Amino acid sequence: MNNQDRRERGRQAFSLIELLVVIGVIGALSAISGGVILRARQVSRGMTCANNLRQIATGLLSYYTDYTYTPSFAQSTLPTLLANEISEPQVFVCPASPYPPRDSYSAYYVPREPTMATGFLLGCPNHTAENSTFGAFGAGLTLKGKTEPVLWNNQPVAPGTEVTGGTLTFADGTSVAINSGVNVVVLVSFEEGQGRVYSAVKIPAGSLGAIEVQAAHGTHFDVATPACTAGVRGTRFTVATSSTSDVYQTNVAVSEGTVWVDGVWPAPNTTALPAGTSQTFTAPIAQTPPIPIMAMGPTIGDGSVTWMVMNTSEQAFTVSQVLVSGPGNGTLSSITLNGNVIFSGVSQLSSAVGVTSGWQGGPASRIIGGGQVVLLTVQVSLPIAQTGYYLTVQ
Repeated sequence: MNNQDRRERGRQAFSLIELLVVIGVIGALSAISGGVILRARQVSRGMTCANNLRQIATGLLSYYTDYTYTPSFAQSTLPTLLANEISEPQVFVCPASPYPPRDSYSAYYVPREPTMATGFLLGCPNHTAENSTFGAFGAGLTLKGKTEPVLWNNQPVAPGTEVTGGTLTFADGTSVAINSGVNVVVLVSFEEGQGRVYSAVKIPAGSLGAIEVQAAHGTHFDVATPACTAGVRGTRFTVATSSTSDVYQTNVAVSEGTVWVDGVWPAPNTTALPAGTSQTFTAPIAQTPPIPIMAMGPTIGDGSVTWMVMNTSEQAFTVSQVLVSGPGNGTLSSITLNGNVIFSGVSQLSSAVGVTSGWQGGPASRIIGGGQVVLLTVQVSLPIAQTGYYLTVQ
C-alpha cells in the first residue's frame, strides 16, 4: 500500500469518527431537549391544575356565603354543587388526568370544618410523575407538596386507591386498621410544610363498619365520612359508620389525645372530643340521587340556541327529558344532542314545556358518557331573542 492509499484510508476513518461524534452530539441534544420539553409540559399542567383548584376553592367560598356551610362530599359532585359559581366544565378537569377527561377533583374533596368558610381541602393525585401533590385550602390558598408514600398491607398504593380491610401505613408512622369488609379511599398524603405530613382518607357512602387510627405525634390526619370529618394531630381514635333508611351515622370514640369533629350537614360547631369520650354524628341520606348533568351557556346563533352539557359522573347517563324555556311566544322545532337529532316537531317555549315524547333515534342517541361534554342545540323559531333561554336536562 502506497502513501497515497494510506492517506485516503486515514481521511475516511477520520470522517467516520466525525460522523459518529456528530450523531452522538445530536443524540445527547435530543435527550436534553426532550427532557426539557417534558419538564415544561409538567410545569404547565401543574400551573393549570393549581389554577383550577384556586377557582374551585373560590366557588366553595361563594357556596358558603349562600348556605353558611361547606357541602358534604355525599351531597353531589363539585361540578353539580358549584354549577352557579363555575360555568366552564374544564375547570373541573386536571390536564394531567387520564384519558378520557372527567371530573378530577370531587373524589379528593374533604370538608374539614363545615362551619368555617375556609373549612375544606381539595387535592389532586394526577402528578405522580413529579412526585408532587397539588392541593388547595380555603381562602384561595393553593400549595404543592412532596407526595409521601402510603402502604396497604405493606404494598404501595397510589392516591385515589380504594382498599378493603387490612392496614394502611403512612410515611410519618400513622397507621389505620380497617375492619374486614370496610372500604376506605386513600385521598392524599403529602408534606404540607416544615416537615409535617398531611394525610386524608374517606369512608364512602355505603361502606359500613369501623377503622382505628393511630396518628403519629404532630401529624395532620383527617377521616371524612358522609356524616362528619374527624381531624387529629397525634392521637388514637376509632371511627365507626352505620346507617338507617334515613340517615348516615358516624361514631367517633377517642382513646388518646383529642379529636376535632365537624358535622357536615346540617353543620354544627366543631366538637372537641377528649380521651375516653365518644359521640355519634348524623347526616340525612338523600332519597333521590342528584342529576349529574351540568348545562353551560347558551350560545345564541342564527335560529338556534346551543348549550354545552357535561355528565359530571363516571356512569353513562341517558337523557329522558329536556325542559326548555324562552322569551315571548317562540317555538322549538328540533333538539340535537351530540350531533344526533333526538326530537323533531313543534313545541311551545315556556318554563313548563318538557319534551318527553317524540324521541328519534332510540335511547342510544340520548346517552352522555361518563365525564363526557356534548353540545345540545335547540332550533328556535324566528325572530330569536339574544337572552332569556334556559335548559334543564333530566
